[in-house]
Amino acid sequence: MLLTIRVKPAPHLRAAFAKWAVAQTPKVDTCSHSEFCVPPDLFTLVPEELLIGATVDGHRYRSPLEDEQLAAGPQEREPVPGQPPPGGQVVAGDAQDDSGRAGAAAPAKTRARRTPAAAGGRRKAKPEDGR
Repeated sequence: MLLTIRVKPAPHLRAAFAKWAVAQTPKVDTCSHSEFCVPPDLFTLVPEELLIGATVDGHRYRSPLEDEQLAAGPQEREPVPGQPPPGGQVVAGDAQDDSGRAGAAAPAKTRARRTPAAAGGRRKAKPEDGR
């Protein structure tokens, strides 16, 4: 039995991986409808872009580029409106009103529901009402 590496490319890269696979000599076979059986000597020749997001032998492929980004540490990012800043807590009084003034309480976004009777709708007649 030949030793092969099972590669399941990311769905959006499957066609590009198939083009690469049939261009090899010998051609890379498929193991299933979504997996390719890549010989170990050809696996080292697979372009990095085709492996990003892939599953290799049942494990998610992690590229060296991804390792470098994780080693660099967390990156500073822009705060998202309505959410606490990264690494920080929202302090009472930091809320802004619609005019942008700091320290104002945030307006309530809820509205009371109107019942059919309150909206002028008809109510069922009760026997004691005589209707």
